[in-house]
Amino acid sequence: MISIDWWILVVLGVVLITSELLVTAFVLMWFGFGFVLSGMVSYFAPSLNWGIQVLIAAVVGGVSLYIGRRFCVQSDNEVNPQIYTFEGGLGELVIRDDNGHQLVSVRCRGTYWSVANPQILQQHPGLVHGSGVSVEKIIDNKAVIKPL
Repeated sequence: MISIDWWILVVLGVVLITSELLVTAFVLMWFGFGFVLSGMVSYFAPSLNWGIQVLIAAVVGGVSLYIGRRFCVQSDNEVNPQIYTFEGGLGELVIRDDNGHQLVSVRCRGTYWSVANPQILQQHPGLVHGSGVSVEKIIDNKAVIKPL
């Protein structure tokens, strides 16, 4: 029966644990613990097959990875930080004629937005070029407006 010397397993475990300092994925350390434990078991049972030794290391590493990450890593670790999003404000209506087509946009906070609800011009005939409007929200990069 071929087996791996116990000290090789322990050294491999220590190498994995210390390599965690370079990788910082918080994964290799657990498998390193598995190899150290497999080496200690092999010290007391030197006739273990190499497949059993590696299986012990893999099972202990996988179980400790599953349990250890739950207790040692914050649950909101993956959450992306909230960035500034445009929420609306006061704007100025811009109406242009482009070859017979009416282009409706709104200038708000230094940016020109397409208008998501251009039918509002028919509902409120007082809305003309230069009128003040309120930008309620942005949907699919288009401004939803309503008159002031």
